[in-house]
Amino acid sequence: MQSHAKFQETSRDIKWLNETLRHHSVMYLQVRQLEYSLMMAVQQIGELFSSVQYALLGKLPVNLVTPVTLHRILTDVSLNLPDYYELVAGVKIQDIHTYYELIKVALVGNAHGAQLVIHVPLKTATQSFSL
Repeated sequence: MQSHAKFQETSRDIKWLNETLRHHSVMYLQVRQLEYSLMMAVQQIGELFSSVQYALLGKLPVNLVTPVTLHRILTDVSLNLPDYYELVAGVKIQDIHTYYELIKVALVGNAHGAQLVIHVPLKTATQSFSL
């Protein structure tokens, strides 16, 4: 009888230990996931801060407006230009790198958000402009 009681007590202790370890393991995994998420958030905030600083210098940051997005913007602009006006370097995707050098930007914002104002160079047959 005593051995049976001892076996049940040992069995109960092992079950309690397994449950405790499982809970600690789950909690440990959740803490690691939170640490990773915070590290990624800090990295993304750093990248955004760098992009904003670059934009404050009047340059268009590639990680703020991707080449594909810029191509779409320039295509929309070119389709809505008045007659005889065109973009300085065309709208081909292979010429997008030129616009990162030519475009001037301004960052306007308040406590609720920010807007990126993009000045795109235009030309006619005889003159160049900035939009």
